[in-house]
Amino acid sequence: MIAILFGMCYNTADILSKRGIWGRIVAFFTVDSPLHTAMYGSISHYITNSLFCGVYFMKKKTIIIWILLSIAWTAVILRNSYMPAETSNAVSLGFLNVLQTVFPQLTNQILRKIGHFTEFAILGIFWTGTFRNAKNFTLFKPLGMCLFTAVCDETLQLFVAGRSGNVRDIWIDFAGAFLSTLVTWLIYKLRQN
Repeated sequence: MIAILFGMCYNTADILSKRGIWGRIVAFFTVDSPLHTAMYGSISHYITNSLFCGVYFMKKKTIIIWILLSIAWTAVILRNSYMPAETSNAVSLGFLNVLQTVFPQLTNQILRKIGHFTEFAILGIFWTGTFRNAKNFTLFKPLGMCLFTAVCDETLQLFVAGRSGNVRDIWIDFAGAFLSTLVTWLIYKLRQN
């Protein structure tokens, strides 16, 4: 698995820098090594090309900004998952006290699910922005990245004190990502016409 991720890094670097020094350094340790080729063949090459092929047709600066936003927001999501249950509840109760002045029926459980939905809606916007001008854009690319993040998010919670992973939360996360990805894609399509 680690070799596949390193291979994806190499192939992404290869696509974006056209075999610059970064691509050569990573290739020395991963993809071009006989061990990697024997064990994994072209799995990482296929995954990277299916995700990022065509993205480099956008302006390089725009790509980097969208990718950095996507990675930074993913880090925020995973950081929130890494909070122990007591800290996470304290944060959501702080928001709940403020929001209950406007929405008195709002409960902590509902607020937390809205939080899941919103986090991944934002992530969906960022990944759609990353892939929007790709030559072979499909909604599966940003949605796949969001689904992968949701699964990692809930899996991480299995190892945090007082937290537990929940399949229902993965579906809520994916629903937020799906809605925002679809709306963002439609907005881009309408602006092109």
